[in-house]
Amino acid sequence: MNHVPARAVATAAGLLLIPLLAACGGSSSNSASSTTPTTPTSSSPAASGTAPADTVAATGEIKKNWKTFFAYKTPRATAATLLQDGSTMTAALAKAVSEQATTHIKQGAEVTSVTFTSPTTAQVSYKLLNGNQVLLPAATGQAVLVNGTWVVSKATFCTLVTLGNNNEPVEGC
Repeated sequence: MNHVPARAVATAAGLLLIPLLAACGGSSSNSASSTTPTTPTSSSPAASGTAPADTVAATGEIKKNWKTFFAYKTPRATAATLLQDGSTMTAALAKAVSEQATTHIKQGAEVTSVTFTSPTTAQVSYKLLNGNQVLLPAATGQAVLVNGTWVVSKATFCTLVTLGNNNEPVEGC
């Protein structure tokens, strides 16, 4: 039987569930839309300012960037570029890498849906993985648009890394 220790799940959750929350210090909303996720069939203009102009492109970028950010082999410098305020998150990113090494999690994430809550924020549903094993099948987080790039929100990351640190504060969060 493949048994994953509770600490490993908590660590993985702490590292991967961060996008759940609204971005710290940003001008984003954390209210979720009840609309269905955008499917990559066509580009549609934003309706009443609740989505970016090109939801297909934004959804594709979010999926790609989340997969890269949460992949255990992604270099820390690359991960920092895919995290809101990543340049100020060195200590928190180091803590996440340390927890990953301690628990031997081969973390990954697979985005299952994206729901835009504004032109610059999206609620992201995803599976948290350890290799091919699903640790959390229905995780949620938030992506934010920063300087033209969709990134993982700081609040989401900080929530996850704090969970992985036995709910103790982590420097930078």
